Amino acid sequence: MTLVCGLDFGTSNSTIARLNTGGVPELLKLEDGRETIPSVIFFGFEDDSVHFGRQAVAEYVTGADGRLMRSLKSVLGTALIGDSTRVKARSYGFLEILGIFIAELKRRAETELDGAVESVVCGRPVHFVDDDPVADAAA
Repeated sequence: MTLVCGLDFGTSNSTIARLNTGGVPELLKLEDGRETIPSVIFFGFEDDSVHFGRQAVAEYVTGADGRLMRSLKSVLGTALIGDSTRVKARSYGFLEILGIFIAELKRRAETELDGAVESVVCGRPVHFVDDDPVADAAA
């Protein structure tokens, strides 16, 4: 069976939905029984761990040594998308960081659905970048 989901990758929060057996859309529980997950990633320096969503924020707030990145979607349509940033001793491209977060969303959806998600429909805001059609199209 091919699993098709809808992804809303948001600046602040993200969510994934699917059609249930009755054809009604339902949001998947992606984090601690919640249907949304903050679009946040935390790279822990002490143990080279990676945390997502509320757990990422909790790691940061408790003072763990690491790098917090939030509002991940905001680099789309900007010159930053082709850049990289250092996380400890490694350089990560912003597209790679986005990929790590979206791969985690996929993993969580597959766990919730107990199957492989093979196709995704992505939501898109009317404008990623206001007043700049070239940057908006790039996003």
